[in-house]
Amino acid sequence: MLRLLLITAAILIFPACQTTNTKNPPQKSLVLGDQKKLTQHFATLGYTTPDRNLVALIHVCTLEIAQHAYPVIDLRELAKSPNSPRGINRIMVLNEKLEKLNAIDYTKGRPLHCKNNKLYLGAEVQLSEFPEPGNVLTFDRNGSAVQLEMIDTSHWF
Repeated sequence: MLRLLLITAAILIFPACQTTNTKNPPQKSLVLGDQKKLTQHFATLGYTTPDRNLVALIHVCTLEIAQHAYPVIDLRELAKSPNSPRGINRIMVLNEKLEKLNAIDYTKGRPLHCKNNKLYLGAEVQLSEFPEPGNVLTFDRNGSAVQLEMIDTSHWF
């Protein structure tokens, strides 16, 4: 009887393990984890400019809003100019298909980490759509920044 029970359990469990092991990871994970593929993806979609030197293209973190994942990318390029190169820095919020939902230009205040629907920045930023500067951006389920607030950095974690 015990032998029959063990054989039945093995028949039921083994196919489930095989299915789990053969599943491919989601495409977004493959692209976000591979710098070369991420760079190619951004170039294909026209998010980077061939006239500029790409300095950084980093998947910083992922916002989690209403059970959806929104990757946050720190994109930094240098514009070629006769006098000196000029930096163009942009925080990009992508949807689950890795398409741009939002792009926020910044001069300082690089993105540091995400917690739920909040993006914590390395310095205070002033954005035209908000009256006061801040270091924490809150996003809605469409990937739009809806609030910019100043938080004491000792309360971040």
